Amino acid sequence: VVGGDFTSAGGMARSYLARLATDGGGDSAFNPAPNAAIHALLLLEDGSLLVAGEFTAIGGQGQGYLARLDSTGALDPTFAPTLNGAVYALALQRDGAIVIGGAFTAVDGQPRRHIARLGSDGQIDAGFAPEANATVRALAIGFGDAIIVGGDFTQIGGVARMRFALLGIGGAPAAATPAFDGAVHALLVQPD
Repeated sequence: VVGGDFTSAGGMARSYLARLATDGGGDSAFNPAPNAAIHALLLLEDGSLLVAGEFTAIGGQGQGYLARLDSTGALDPTFAPTLNGAVYALALQRDGAIVIGGAFTAVDGQPRRHIARLGSDGQIDAGFAPEANATVRALAIGFGDAIIVGGDFTQIGGVARMRFALLGIGGAPAAATPAFDGAVHALLVQPD
């Protein structure tokens, strides 16, 4: 599955989201058709797919910035969090909780500046509110379900962190982390 800012894939008209076969050709049965760019994808254990980005409609429905699709590409209407801005990053914790990062400042009408955690049902985790002062662009889950965060921010959880932070499972910033002089766009935790 490929997401981005394209309008064709594998020789087929496909806007922003496509599934390719092992030979590189496009899957003609998969066409969720979001109306704007996709920035992050996350395959869930049940075969469903979380898609995040700048879209405000997908699968012919008005679902913005974050959606769950079944294996055929159909929108799951039971997963419908309401956000007010783009989602750039997704991460899945061991318990099935979904951490999202982006340009949003509210989730389901509750203030959540640039980072939030949702249950597997899409409901906001009311106890998780670290708040970043600018866009979160990258997320990873470290050992012990620690949340590693990268982006444009210079403060998170009320603590100065220059574009990179490590959050405990509850969202509080952990020990000091290295500072970066420019935005962090990608993160990867190595097995060691």
